Parts: sequence; structure tokens; C-alpha cells
Amino acid sequence: MNASSKIKEFSLNEILIISWEICKKYFRDIFPIAFIVYLPMNIFLALLPIENIINILPALLPIGNIDDFKSYSYLSWFEIFGKMNISIYLSFLGNVLLSLLIKDRLANNKTNFKQIIKHFTNLTNKDLIINFTMIFVVFVCFNLWMYLSILYPTVFFVLLIPLIFYLINWCFTIYIFAYKEINLYEAMKYSYSMVYYRWGKVFLKVLLLILFSQVTTSLAGLPYSYLHNTFFIKIFYTNIVSVLTSYFVVAFIIFYINFDDTKR
Repeated sequence: MNASSKIKEFSLNEILIISWEICKKYFRDIFPIAFIVYLPMNIFLALLPIENIINILPALLPIGNIDDFKSYSYLSWFEIFGKMNISIYLSFLGNVLLSLLIKDRLANNKTNFKQIIKHFTNLTNKDLIINFTMIFVVFVCFNLWMYLSILYPTVFFVLLIPLIFYLINWCFTIYIFAYKEINLYEAMKYSYSMVYYRWGKVFLKVLLLILFSQVTTSLAGLPYSYLHNTFFIKIFYTNIVSVLTSYFVVAFIIFYINFDDTKR
């Protein structure tokens, strides 16, 4: 899409309808690639499921001493946040690869999975130090916030609003990274400049898309309770659910493209 004065911002309904048409049109391309790119994340989560954080809260200790909590929880924190970070980054990888696929299909390019992987590798390596630094900074900030929030709940509430503000401003980063082929730092800056003056609109649409995605995931997961809970069935079923909800990744892509075309 090219910027034009005639282009208007899509409503959420329009975004969902256009995304549905794209998913139907390119289903044979999206399904196998989405199945492959989300498979590592679901294998990882099946092998090392994220345990409930409530199990390591100080209130559950015989003595609610903060030093006892710190000593007790270091290993548990390492395991839980290690799993959370790996699953987040595997999801990030899957979303970027899917974005590159949709970008190519909308441009009528018939790239295969191997070419998409090569494209992603070249894109990442082009500014490897900057990209790695941004991922590392996000990693440190996220884990520091989570850890301090559990130790000192006030930190969670004090930083929650600024965190939401910046997360919404940066919500298009991975799609800009894939579409404009710039490094993650520049992609974050570009996303910030796009969203800043229309933050309320983006927040509402992002909130609804996440809500719809969660509802879809929950509904799609209901039949799993009736299946025999084996390792391979768990991986296969959760991966199918990931593929189905990749529809919302397409919706975010359409949201980004339209929002970029209509920016000030």
C-alpha cells in the first residue's frame, strides 16, 4: 500500500475482514510455514512448561522472611523467567518469519520457507550488534521489572502505566523490522513516531485484538481436554492452535500497514 490522501484508517472490523480474506487466499502458504515457525516454541513449552509463579511467593513460605524468600526462590526464578524469555523470543521469531511471508505474498512473490529463513538471517545480520543490543536491553528491563514486582509489589503498580504506554508505542516494532528492513532500534523509533499522536486509537485496537486472540485460543483449546494427554498430542494440538491464532498476526500486519499509510 502506498500513502495517499484517499487512504483512511481502517476500523477494527475492516482489519479483521481484510485479514480473513488474506488468510483464506494464502492459506496453503500460511498454514505449513506457520506450523513450522511456531513448532519450536510449542516443543519447548511441552518439554519445560512454565509453572505457576504463585508457587514461589513469600506468603507460601513457613516464615514470611524476605531473606528466606530470596534464598528459596533464586533457582525457581531462573527456571520460570528462563522459560518465559525463551518462549517469548521463539514467538517473536515466528511472528517475524510470518510477517516476511505475508509481505512477500502481498507483493506477489512466491518465496519458500528456506528463502524466508535466509531473508530473516540477512536482515538480522545486517545490524547484528544493534539488534542484539536491543534484544538484550529489553531482556534485562523486562526481567528486572518482573523480579522487583514480585519482591516489592509497589514497583509493579508504579511502573505499570509507563510500561503500557511504551509497549503500545512500540507495538509495531517487529512488523516495521520485517517490512522496512531496518534494525530494531530504528524500528522502535519509527513505531513510536507512528503511534504517539494516535496512542488512544492504537491502545483500543491492540487491546481488542489481544482479547479476541485470547478468547480464540481458549475456545480452540477446549477440545484438548477430551484428548489423551500425551507428549506428541500436546505439541501437535498446541501448534495447531498457534497456527489458527496466527490470523491475529496477519491482523496486526494489516493494522500496521494501514496505520503507516495514514500517519501524519
